Amino acid sequence: MSITRRRPELHAVAEHDLGLLFHQAQRYLEAILDRRGWAVDRPVEVEARTFWSTVLGARLISESGFGGRSSDIDLAGVLTVRPANPI
Repeated sequence: MSITRRRPELHAVAEHDLGLLFHQAQRYLEAILDRRGWAVDRPVEVEARTFWSTVLGARLISESGFGGRSSDIDLAGVLTVRPANPI
């Protein structure tokens, strides 16, 4: 993703690949939610994009030389997965 700033001809490839990643993650999450009887508070598409945006953002931050710890980025905190029918 970061290389597309210097190589604009790769922008379409990166956009396509991110779209594919988000779509496949959405399908996977839908299958897991259905199989386990879980639910999410936001649309599944939003959950999948939020998850991967956080992962990729954390990677970019790490590559930039950020001196923090892994606990400084709360990946699990961005998800809203919960039981569909709480007891």
